[in-house]
Amino acid sequence: MSKKHLAFSFKNEAQKHHNIRIAHSHSHELIAAYFGFSSLASMDTAGIILSYRDFNENTVIETDFHDEYSDAPEPSFNSFIQRARDLCVQKENIPILLETLTHIIEETGTSFISYEELEHCHYPPLNHNSVKAVIEAIENGRTELLALLECESPDPSGSYWYKQKLAGKVLSNSAAEWADSYEEQLNQYNLFKSCLMRLSGNADMKTALLLVEHDEDNSETWCEIAAKLGSIEAQERMVEDYGDDTWLEPAALKGNRESLEILSREAADTHTNASAFEAHKWVYLAELYGFNLTQSLADNDEDYGPAFVIYEGVNLPKLAEEDKARAKELAQQLYNENRDRQLC
Repeated sequence: MSKKHLAFSFKNEAQKHHNIRIAHSHSHELIAAYFGFSSLASMDTAGIILSYRDFNENTVIETDFHDEYSDAPEPSFNSFIQRARDLCVQKENIPILLETLTHIIEETGTSFISYEELEHCHYPPLNHNSVKAVIEAIENGRTELLALLECESPDPSGSYWYKQKLAGKVLSNSAAEWADSYEEQLNQYNLFKSCLMRLSGNADMKTALLLVEHDEDNSETWCEIAAKLGSIEAQERMVEDYGDDTWLEPAALKGNRESLEILSREAADTHTNASAFEAHKWVYLAELYGFNLTQSLADNDEDYGPAFVIYEGVNLPKLAEEDKARAKELAQQLYNENRDRQLC
């Protein structure tokens, strides 16, 4: 049950069963007060209203839902009463309205859920009758709610029976189950992907990363957008998957092993004083991230010794001790700067 549906039910129940008329805007304000907020605006900024019925029945039950949201705010009766007084609700009607709203919330298993909870917890798929409120919040900038809609493309093994069903063929019970399961997965995935595409015009980093996976025709473009927005994962993929050398240095600074190795080898093979310094700098930086780029690895045989080299370490050129010290100092500085950014 979304905030809109809860307000509608509250307003209708009050009028139908108790002959108490409340304005639509007042019903929203009273709901916000019930959950402990000073206004509707402050509640909308903090989170969203959902109930266990908003999730697919075959993946979650009521008790699971309430366990999942054990940190949800307790009802604030005092806040509700004070807000009702501020809205000039007649004194004798306040306890009736409070009881009415409490009954609806308890019957539907409705809770307020903060955006932080939604971002860091795993949830089963939403039913179609509840996604409008979620999509509206996403389009208003709450892209972390995409986690509620995110899903994988349907298992292709069920597509045959689904097509047979669409063609009007009579299916056995097991085949019908395959077709129905595929249809449910397909609908959920299409919903998620359509929401993603609606956000694509002004994609943030998280949305761009999702589009890398789900908009296959434009995955490299989305990866580059995510990289420009600061995604370490995207910067690494631009180097490793798409061979874009412009991202070598940003990825190396964030600790990507392949980028560190490429830069150190290129510098080592250039044979100038400046490049020798660069080679040592990148190797020292790799060590700070836990990689030993100068160590070679061989496939050893007990009887015949090393059979072949698996990995040939970087052969560092000679460098004056004072320059080595400078390279090490610079590597430490770069490591500290980029580590601090990643921790922020």
